[in-house]
Amino acid sequence: MTFFSIATPQFRRFSASVGTTIGNDVDFLETSRVRRIDYNASLDLRPSERLRVSATYVSTGFTRRVSGERSAFTRIPRVKVEYQLARPLFVRVVSQYTATRREPLRDPRTGTILLVNNGGTFSSSTRSASNSLRTDWLFSYRPTPGTVLFLGYGGSLSESDPLAFQRLRRTSDSFFLKASYVFRLPVF
Repeated sequence: MTFFSIATPQFRRFSASVGTTIGNDVDFLETSRVRRIDYNASLDLRPSERLRVSATYVSTGFTRRVSGERSAFTRIPRVKVEYQLARPLFVRVVSQYTATRREPLRDPRTGTILLVNNGGTFSSSTRSASNSLRTDWLFSYRPTPGTVLFLGYGGSLSESDPLAFQRLRRTSDSFFLKASYVFRLPVF
């Protein structure tokens, strides 16, 4: 494996890094030899004492060494924004997009499409793809140490084309509320 990375120092207002890894690996789903390429990048911004923004991008791709065909890839951009409204009030938003695609599984010796078990029956492996966007919101209120209130929302969307951000369809929503309070008893 060959690895390359470059990063800035940890400056007061920002830091950044990029890297790549290239080499030979094994695709364990079809037990074939592949050429693997990973990319990653990160950027952390701190424009003020109250605001922090982090962005990352991770990508992994497999190419079959026998045929040169790309057999699988995953791309994950992610953004996290945190803002301290006041000492006891905090807001965070995290959004992550995950795009994956896998070509049909093939026998590494013959190149024929492999059969997969689908709940007791076997069928030919097919191309699969997943493109989903998940966004989570968190509001935190901590008036005193040991007392905290969390309110949150999370939503997931999906689409057919990777990283197109068009025709996104809602797939799930979730809300939560969590409260914690510490009872203080007098010490005798």
